[in-house]
Amino acid sequence: MLTLLPTPIGNIAYITYRTLTILESCELILCEDTRVTKHLLSILKERYSLTLSFKDIYSFHQHNGKERLEFLAERIKNERVVLVAIDLNRDVCEMVSAKLGVPAIAGNATDVATLEEAEIGRTDVAVGMMRQSADNLAFCLLAKSAGAKRIITRMANPK
Repeated sequence: MLTLLPTPIGNIAYITYRTLTILESCELILCEDTRVTKHLLSILKERYSLTLSFKDIYSFHQHNGKERLEFLAERIKNERVVLVAIDLNRDVCEMVSAKLGVPAIAGNATDVATLEEAEIGRTDVAVGMMRQSADNLAFCLLAKSAGAKRIITRMANPK
């Protein structure tokens, strides 16, 4: 399961109970700066007597995002999680399908028929990563109404 966690900025006491609980059970951590995150984890471990069981910690930022996404897709595939890619560009779909070995649907992820073809309602997690925040919002609403259990998206403009 993919979970996005807030981390405290400036005051360690701002950490949430939910974040502490998830950190104790996670297998993998993606963060912008591994050095800062390792330092934060050592403080949390000492202050809250955490038992951290994660196996891997990786940096994930704008300069290595593509490589990390490929790594994560491979890891998900190895764990037998069903993954379906949707993209407007048929060439991108062919590349994703060939490179990652996952089904890819050429279509609009904000179109109900495309989401039905992808069986979005049967997913545990639906992820929207389109360029426009409005498209991501539409995707979220459609995926939710179709029955997706959890939805993750990026929003460039929080307004």
